[in-house]
Amino acid sequence: MAKAAKFKKSSEVVEETVEQVEDRLEETSAVPADVPVPAGMEVLAQAIAQAMTGANKASKPVEKKTILTYDGITPWSPPKGEKRLKAKRKFHVHSLLVDPDFHSNEEIDLFNKVRPGTYLNGFVKVERRRDKGINISWQIKTPDQKMRLAATYGITSLAQLLQRCIAEAAQPKKIEEASEEDF
Repeated sequence: MAKAAKFKKSSEVVEETVEQVEDRLEETSAVPADVPVPAGMEVLAQAIAQAMTGANKASKPVEKKTILTYDGITPWSPPKGEKRLKAKRKFHVHSLLVDPDFHSNEEIDLFNKVRPGTYLNGFVKVERRRDKGINISWQIKTPDQKMRLAATYGITSLAQLLQRCIAEAAQPKKIEEASEEDF
């Protein structure tokens, strides 16, 4: 037999089974089961359900990354489906070795295209090293020299500097013949 529930009602004890409580609830329900629900109520119910689902997803804690769940993607990783480009030679900036793992494919491609020479009116020098690498340098001893690259040439990143050097190498300035007025 079903468990009996004891309720205290104004100093008397009433014993009812679970089935009796369910029968009493069905008799007292305000809306009969065969009455159709209006269309507006269904839309409202769906909107509430979607909002609750979104709130539940947003309230979940962020999954911590461990060695087992780390996917190895860094800000410098190539997009999915692309391979990482390889450097054709060693690159140095102010005689410090540049690690290709910390540069994007775009920057590695620019490093591969740059050629030795002087650029930006002699301000930037790209030199070949003994180990057949490339060294890119410019004056940076004083604060004025450090700001000159951005202030004069509008270059704020290494990628912009490399693009500018490649563009100048593709269109070299014509050497003007010396005239008597120059002396």
